Amino acid sequence: MRKNIKFSASLLFSSIAMNSQALSGMVIKFCAIGIAFVASLVYARALGAEEYGYYALVLSWMLLIQLVCGLGLNEYLVRETARQGSTFACHSLLHWAQKKVVLVFFLVVPLIIIFINVISLSEPYITLVPVALSLPFLNCLTGLRVAVLRAKGEMFKAQITQFLLAPVIMIFLLLFLWILLGGLNAFTVLYSMIISGVLAFVFSDLSCRKVVTYSKLEIVQGKVRDAIPFMLLSGIYFLNTRVDQIVIGFYLNSESVGIYAISARVAEVVSFAALGFDFVLAPKVARLWKGGDHLLLQKIIRSSSRWVCVLAFVLSFPFLLFSEQIIGMAFGEEFVLGASVLIWLIVGHLLRFLCGPGALILNMADYPGLTGRVLFAGAVLNLVLNFILIPVYGVEGAAIATALSAFVVSLTTAALVKLKLKLYSTPFFIQVR
Repeated sequence: MRKNIKFSASLLFSSIAMNSQALSGMVIKFCAIGIAFVASLVYARALGAEEYGYYALVLSWMLLIQLVCGLGLNEYLVRETARQGSTFACHSLLHWAQKKVVLVFFLVVPLIIIFINVISLSEPYITLVPVALSLPFLNCLTGLRVAVLRAKGEMFKAQITQFLLAPVIMIFLLLFLWILLGGLNAFTVLYSMIISGVLAFVFSDLSCRKVVTYSKLEIVQGKVRDAIPFMLLSGIYFLNTRVDQIVIGFYLNSESVGIYAISARVAEVVSFAALGFDFVLAPKVARLWKGGDHLLLQKIIRSSSRWVCVLAFVLSFPFLLFSEQIIGMAFGEEFVLGASVLIWLIVGHLLRFLCGPGALILNMADYPGLTGRVLFAGAVLNLVLNFILIPVYGVEGAAIATALSAFVVSLTTAALVKLKLKLYSTPFFIQVR
């Protein structure tokens, strides 16, 4: 018994040392989710369920445009720059990726404008969508720089840019406008988001210039076809995380979208631990898998998965026990209908964490295509379940569909990690061989 206690203690401290970057990442992510929670509180109180629903739907469509314009180059840059090592090569890859993003964006935007005029969008969407079109472009350019910072080990700057800077600027700007104007609407929120996006891009660009060096002697060109699997994975991720809101908007109304979106935002509090670890884990998996140090890789994966699970379960209890009270006090009585949605979404997160970061491991170990097929099947399942359950159970049906499909995907990727890589992604009851 004493030997087991000593072993557990040594494992705990070695895990902390081994994941120090992840722990700092979780602190940053915790702050970011706290800020996002406060921002959502401001939106909900100032906009109301209906207006917030307009904003949430437009943002979902902008994320889809961002997905197309990004071409999956963010995660591709993380992998390739982590492997290259040379600061000259990193600059070349960044410059190459940026040109591709700009080209695709200016090809896509005219098509979107034509599409808007053809389908005759109703108000307020006909005016909200053109205002929001600059967001995907800004986010894509910032994301490329964050990817380079991650690959070069500048985790603090990368996470500050991605998780904290823009939300902090935006919430202070919105509070100022709320006091000045006496209220907010979806347009005000989008304009504030654009301003904060510009400032985040400037910060990421200045940070990136300090870690990459330009040289005409070393020109490295990437391959878009190698990045496409990452784009498909991001597209499938979009379907798994946003299709519920889109289908709710199709079957129900903008108020239902707003109620569901707030519950989904609150449920993200549980997921902050995984995002903090995954942010650091991705480049480590890429390097260790390529280097052949599978034993160390297994230890890192197992340690990270255990920390994620413990933190997620601790965080989930208050929301599972007091969902109605938390939503009612924080966002207002009109959002209390989303309490059951919150419970279902948190259950889905917990089941996913018990399976470990299987998709991330497969992606960084050169199996993005395999992950893509699994996630595509999960997205189809999610879409079908949403269309079946939402007409019957309303917003609760969307939450059940999302939670169930996410668990099926996570369980499948965990099995594939064991089958293809001979590694375990699950956190508990593992024997490392």
